[in-house]
Amino acid sequence: HYYMERADSLLSVSRVPDFEKIKTYLGIALSYATTETLHNAAIRRLNNIDLMLLLYRAEVAAGKGTMAAFKNAKRYLDNAASLKLDQAQTKMVNLKIETISNLIAALKAKKSKGTKNPAKKK
Repeated sequence: HYYMERADSLLSVSRVPDFEKIKTYLGIALSYATTETLHNAAIRRLNNIDLMLLLYRAEVAAGKGTMAAFKNAKRYLDNAASLKLDQAQTKMVNLKIETISNLIAALKAKKSKGTKNPAKKK
């Protein structure tokens, strides 16, 4: 319980929280969890941090708009989907995966259309 509170205290800072330190405290809390409730709470918090970081990385990658970046974004989202998520989180991640998959397909179609009909010189 002490380490869960330490992790929570790191969230109350005015700057960006130190997620690695938070994860360290949660990992320690996990090893000292004396009840299933405390164990599950630590796991849930660790998963939520991982989910948030993976979603952020996917957003940054997708924002680049290239095929390689979209594929990286999809990889981050696939990793997020493998976490133990609740129903709402699963739905959100699946929608993001679908969106990225559609963007990849659209970019592939655009590239194949561009190679089939090269622009004519005037």
